[in-house]
Amino acid sequence: MTRKNDQTATGSKRALEDGGADVEPGPKSSKNTKNTNNEQNGRSPGQANCGATDADAEESIIAGAEDISVDNRPPYEYICLTKPYYAYKDDNEDENEDEEGEEEDEGESIFNKLASNHPDWTYTIMAESWRNFFTNPDNFDMHIYSDWHSWGVFELLEKLLIEFNKAFTAEDLNKMWSVVATLGHWLNHESSQMWLAIDDGEGAGKAFQVVGCALLTALNRLDREGELKPDSRFRDLGFIMALFLKAGVSDPDQYMDWVPKIVSYAKKADIDLAQQGCDGMEDLLAEHGGEEPMASRDSADRWQWAKMFKALSPRGGDRYNILKMPRRERAKHAFDKKDPLKDWSDKDLQEGNLEIAFD
Repeated sequence: MTRKNDQTATGSKRALEDGGADVEPGPKSSKNTKNTNNEQNGRSPGQANCGATDADAEESIIAGAEDISVDNRPPYEYICLTKPYYAYKDDNEDENEDEEGEEEDEGESIFNKLASNHPDWTYTIMAESWRNFFTNPDNFDMHIYSDWHSWGVFELLEKLLIEFNKAFTAEDLNKMWSVVATLGHWLNHESSQMWLAIDDGEGAGKAFQVVGCALLTALNRLDREGELKPDSRFRDLGFIMALFLKAGVSDPDQYMDWVPKIVSYAKKADIDLAQQGCDGMEDLLAEHGGEEPMASRDSADRWQWAKMFKALSPRGGDRYNILKMPRRERAKHAFDKKDPLKDWSDKDLQEGNLEIAFD
């Protein structure tokens, strides 16, 4: 394990494709260890992207303090990313590398900043989504079994679907959209796609169906509240729809019947998905562009979310979170038979107060 500057832990393609990663060692006082308790004084549930009211923001400011641990953050807090690799074109690699470098220079100062403080920045994600790195034994020089990380990422997906169901039941559109927006980014990250490799292909496919149902359910709610439009207060509406369209073409058709409906909703909203900053839309729209605009329907559960969620019965939990393993168990699976997280306190590990730094 080597020390890494925390600014290297970005969402760039080079970082993710390297595969190898180091954990930043040391207690919270170490200058190279980024204490992720910082920057709590913004709006909570991704509200930079979903047009929250001043009252919502004030409530979050009161609830959020700089010394709150990662596990105690508001569950939908959005942070800024550097421009993700899936937003770049692939037709001119040299040109894109130059462009990516420019974006990363800017991203180094914006990564992990509260999205509510940078409302014009497109690329955001829920902070909790970065926990998928904590389920990958490779990040800790460990080997447990081949599908451990895949099931760990699947566990995180289940937790997000559980959060969406809570928001749906509470009829909280802001929270519904914040989870959907997180899923859109999350599904396009190579590290997150590991859940598709679990040794239950049918289960993974059914979960993808439920993910699509979550999007359609949120879009239906937006439509019913008059927010399915180009100037929606949910400013990332078109971009998230484009991300789902991009993610939904990678799996068997029997689980992807929701994909064409994205185009139908975009047409109803008068949103051009090709102009949302997500690469590959032209080809996808050529395939699905014949869809008619979605007809409105006054039904809160038009897409049968409650039925599909109940059938999936996600469990969630932290079974695959390596940070929360007993030290003896981590040492047992480490290549050198030593706890790779020996330099952290139990409190920091339980609260998730560390980041993964990539080569």
